[in-house]
Amino acid sequence: MIKNHILLTLRKILHNRNYSLINIIGLAIGLASFIIIMLYVYDEYSYDRYHSKHERIYRITSKMNFKGVGEKSSSQPFPLGETLYKDNREYIENYVRFFNLQKSVFTVSYEDRVFNETKFFYTDTSVFSIFDFKLIKGNKYSVLKEPFSIVITQSTAKKYFGDENPIGKSLKVDDRFEYEITGIVEDVPAQSHFKFDFLASFASLRYIFRNERTLKDWVWNPCWTYILLKPENKANELRKKLPAFAEKYVKIGKNETYELFLQPLTRIHLQSNLDYEIEKNGKAEYVLILMIIAVLILSIASINFINLATAGTSNRAKEIGMKKVVGGTRRQLIGQFLLESLIITFISLLIAISLVELFLPAFSSISGKVVSTDFRFRFETICALCVLGILTAIISGIYPALYMSGLAPLKLLRGIIRQSKAAKKLRKLLVLVQLSISIALIIVAIGIFKQLKYLHTKDLGFKNREIIILNSEFSNIASRFDNFKNDLLKDSGIKYVTGMDYIIGQSHNTHFFVPENYPETELQFYPSLFVRDDFVKTFDINIVAGKDFTDDEKNAGKEVLVNEEMIKYLNYESNAGILGKKFRTQQGKAVVRGVISNINVSSLHTKVEPFIISIYSSQGARTNQTRFVAIQVQKGQLNESLKYIEQLWNKYEPNRPFEYLFLKNELDKHYQGENVLADLAGIFTLLSIIISSIGIWALTAYITETRTKEIGIRKVLGASVWSIVKLINKEFAGMFLLSNIIAWTTAYYALRVWIDNFAYRTEINLWIFIAALLLSLFNVVLTISHKSIIAASKNPVDSLKYE
Repeated sequence: MIKNHILLTLRKILHNRNYSLINIIGLAIGLASFIIIMLYVYDEYSYDRYHSKHERIYRITSKMNFKGVGEKSSSQPFPLGETLYKDNREYIENYVRFFNLQKSVFTVSYEDRVFNETKFFYTDTSVFSIFDFKLIKGNKYSVLKEPFSIVITQSTAKKYFGDENPIGKSLKVDDRFEYEITGIVEDVPAQSHFKFDFLASFASLRYIFRNERTLKDWVWNPCWTYILLKPENKANELRKKLPAFAEKYVKIGKNETYELFLQPLTRIHLQSNLDYEIEKNGKAEYVLILMIIAVLILSIASINFINLATAGTSNRAKEIGMKKVVGGTRRQLIGQFLLESLIITFISLLIAISLVELFLPAFSSISGKVVSTDFRFRFETICALCVLGILTAIISGIYPALYMSGLAPLKLLRGIIRQSKAAKKLRKLLVLVQLSISIALIIVAIGIFKQLKYLHTKDLGFKNREIIILNSEFSNIASRFDNFKNDLLKDSGIKYVTGMDYIIGQSHNTHFFVPENYPETELQFYPSLFVRDDFVKTFDINIVAGKDFTDDEKNAGKEVLVNEEMIKYLNYESNAGILGKKFRTQQGKAVVRGVISNINVSSLHTKVEPFIISIYSSQGARTNQTRFVAIQVQKGQLNESLKYIEQLWNKYEPNRPFEYLFLKNELDKHYQGENVLADLAGIFTLLSIIISSIGIWALTAYITETRTKEIGIRKVLGASVWSIVKLINKEFAGMFLLSNIIAWTTAYYALRVWIDNFAYRTEINLWIFIAALLLSLFNVVLTISHKSIIAASKNPVDSLKYE
């Protein structure tokens, strides 16, 4: 019986090629879109879950607040992990720290192979006991026990040593220290909230810092600290002890707060956006948006299936009537139609899987996420696809099955098919939903692109184009900065040169600054940058009151610049009011020399905070904090200047590869998640338009099919093709208007919720909605008119014979 139904369904598919092809293609596109997005979602939610103890691993985070100014930090002081472990052994099984010297680049060499590396960390010996990083060579308890021992990944070993055995060989780091390779570890899985290529022993730091005091400091917080709870996992009980622990070890002022938190490992990637994150994380809300888009697209495709199935009812009237006459029950007919739905759905699913494999590389390129093409061979994926196919078949096929099986047999045999008002309303409702979804997606996509353009083009308060950034951490260039700068300025294409401890607009740190008249015992830490001469000129920062730093080195460390937000924060009536006032610093006292306009030193997700720019007083401190060199070049002379810069670099740093960054490109990385969201929203919105167009085409086909005789009579009476086209278009006018009202309301709310996540945002203008209306109107009219013209162009004699 089932075999006969399958053969009958396949014959019907071949017999009604046009309807079947459109139905299958529409459903295949919807299923492929859903599968691709859900593969992305699955990947995002699988981060760090490959660790067998992931449910017991937590990262320690903190929040410091100094009267509204402070930081939410993902990293902690050196002694925190060990002290927390010792004080709470009943809860904590182990701890581990990661530290990168707060450097962005390490120069690593072996013989003549020299590379700049960014994934270099110092860590404790417990790292392989807590995390499931798989050691290929070496003992996990001893590989990082000795000072200057190091573990490298498999790909790193291949990069430096080829097919040689690297165990026992040495790598030179920053042309200073030799590290013996004691272990090889598998490459870190892509689904990790941070990756490494090198893990050096934490014991090495005692020799690098040359003292124990730094490693016992509770103020500096550069270590990403993780704890492993005991199997009982009493996280809530440990959380209750954290306030007392913080109060005991961390000194804060009277009006300040300091809090510690336990952050589950598996929540870091999608739910953490703290200061000093080890790597940029994803965003759960963006994953949720894509999930909603996936469901909406599949819904549109399912509605198409329903409309196309019921649109072809008249072609099957006699078949259904005959089956009823010879004793076919409604249950049997429903079963047949659901089986047909299931077969068509699984044919669509097979095509969808092929489409996924075809477009997955392009999707990976857009999303920046490598999704494996072997997904179809995984057992859980096969089960999920089968469930998806069955659910889609049932949802899409149940209404056509109930509708067609409920028609009267005598009317079916006579070819008389009349729908009830309720059925007609349901059909129109389904198309209304389709139109509403596609229009809403158009509005949201335009809104996302508009906000993204705003993010990339907003004036940040400083120049970010024609700026080249060089990494100069612990380099000859940092120690000989003035000579390097003077040599650079000999090139006519270079306007200004400066140095800084962090890349402006990308990141910064907080430092000790206490305003005048504040109590001596009160600590104050403000976001700040330590810079070199000509910083203001290089970035074309506007000074609204006072002056720039003086050129005299004797005044280094004795002057600061503050932003306008600091004036508000300290309750000065005017910008000029703070000039000449003093801040107490670690270097002594510094006078406010100038006030700069507010500059966005972080991404536009966050508001501008009180900010300080200073210069270190000692030559040694200036050298250590000249971690980056910024060079402003003349417009149109970039290539020539880069060649000159490279020549100078090789002169000052012959043992370090030359690399550079463009500041604008670095700042744009803040919005990598938004870029991906915009691209994917645009692509899937286009697909939703295509699928909804198929649905409109199906309804138009149904209307023209049920009104074939009417169209013939109108033509006999002299109606033109254009008048018939207008008549059919009127059928959709009310639906189109109502769908825009629904879409506008829904899309505005969704856009408002999303855009409000940004401290600085574009306006949701009326033109966005009008553009969506016009675009959807053009699509609807074009689709309806095409099918209507075909119907209206038929010979009226054939039309009158139709019924």
